[in-house]
Amino acid sequence: MPNNSLNLRKKSYFCYLETFSIMKLKDLKKNQKAVIVNCQEKQLPLKLMEMGCVDGVEVSLLNKAPFGTPLYFIIGDTRMALGKEIVNEIDVELVENDAAKKT
Repeated sequence: MPNNSLNLRKKSYFCYLETFSIMKLKDLKKNQKAVIVNCQEKQLPLKLMEMGCVDGVEVSLLNKAPFGTPLYFIIGDTRMALGKEIVNEIDVELVENDAAKKT
């Protein structure tokens, strides 16, 4: 009996992981909104964290340069351009649009 309950916990844990769409900040599409879930604090400059690039803050991609770098974001209330090295270190979770919730 204890083995079965352990298997149920494992299965529910994996289902829980699949429900979230966690990706890198670099993978956001234009005007897509997400929330920062994991910043590699050791890899990010202190200045970015002071400007609001921390876990739990909403972020949106405004534009990409023609050759892919820099990327222009709104992070919290701050607009900033970030290079590929930095956006590879930030994990985000997509936020569902209000329109998608209504349908």
